[in-house]
Amino acid sequence: MAAFIVAVGAAYGIGRFQLATQLRDAEGRTQEVEQKLRTEQQRITALEARRHLHLSLLALDERNFGIGQKELEEAARLLGQPTNQPEHSKLAAEIQRHRIIASEDLGAQRQKLLAWTRALDALL
Repeated sequence: MAAFIVAVGAAYGIGRFQLATQLRDAEGRTQEVEQKLRTEQQRITALEARRHLHLSLLALDERNFGIGQKELEEAARLLGQPTNQPEHSKLAAEIQRHRIIASEDLGAQRQKLLAWTRALDALL
């Protein structure tokens, strides 16, 4: 009877040890996947911001200044999210301060938008 109790206790202990090991491994893999997911989400957000910068540039070329400003603000909002990298936040602050001004010569504004787009491309 004592041998049976010892055997059952040993089997229980071994099972608990194996389960704890499997749980620890699963938690490690889960953390890795969550980190990859956060990284990918940051990348998707940055790509979406880049798309809005491009749409702002297109609107500027078409002389749709209100739409261009709206797209620029959306790009700044996406880049300024707290989960993004500090470089993105710095770029967002620059973009947020800019206002698209209706004028005949749009070259300087266009160059600024292109510079921000290139800077974001470099970060990506």
